[in-house]
Amino acid sequence: MTTIPGLVSIIMPAYNAARFIGEAVGSVLQQTYSSWELLIVEDCSKDQTKQLIEVFVQQDSRVKAIFHAQNQGVIAARNSALAAAQGQYIAFLDSDDVWLPTKLERQLQALKITGNKISYSGYRRIDEHGAVLGEVIPPAKLDYQTLLKGNELGNLTGIYDCQALGKEFFKNFKHEDYVAWLGLLKRTGTAVGLTELLACYRVYSGSLSSNKLKALSWQWRIYRKSEQISLLKSYWLMGHYAIRAVLKRL
Repeated sequence: MTTIPGLVSIIMPAYNAARFIGEAVGSVLQQTYSSWELLIVEDCSKDQTKQLIEVFVQQDSRVKAIFHAQNQGVIAARNSALAAAQGQYIAFLDSDDVWLPTKLERQLQALKITGNKISYSGYRRIDEHGAVLGEVIPPAKLDYQTLLKGNELGNLTGIYDCQALGKEFFKNFKHEDYVAWLGLLKRTGTAVGLTELLACYRVYSGSLSSNKLKALSWQWRIYRKSEQISLLKSYWLMGHYAIRAVLKRL
């Protein structure tokens, strides 16, 4: 796989995203680290998302658009962007979330200093109006077994070196981002975390993340189907997952 050294490929799926996508793209344009490409996959929106993306592409050549001929969902959208990505590093930003300006710079520094291939950071949880709901401070280090107990790696903060690890395409699971990070940690061993708050994750009424009962069933399926974990250990891990999920909201 040929990649461009130092380039960060930012994966952004977009569907009916007109309300927030301008803020998301703006936060990428404001990054202090400038060697990036933003791959926006427009998934047949019914609002003005496509028109907005066309404007962004005209404004900055680092912004690139992929237009799906029909709606395929977030997994296919992320995989389309991954297939087109040319960067040494892969990062993720959904169209309703935002990064702080030093996000890429600080995390790439962490990778260089530690020699790790995956980096992540802390983030704020905000509502649809931008009001802060809470903060998520991750551990300074993660491995596969620790991540199984609960998703401490916010997808909007994660960066990995695909030159070293290869591209991790998303599988057909709910919490597909969590499954992807588990797969990456299996290959690299550990990831380095920054406790700095370098991103904002938006939670609003009707979002997938707001349905906690469904999330529990998705987690169980990951343990049993994706990771092929025994029944007894899956029950044990579910206990850890439930406790961490509650603590995260506090």
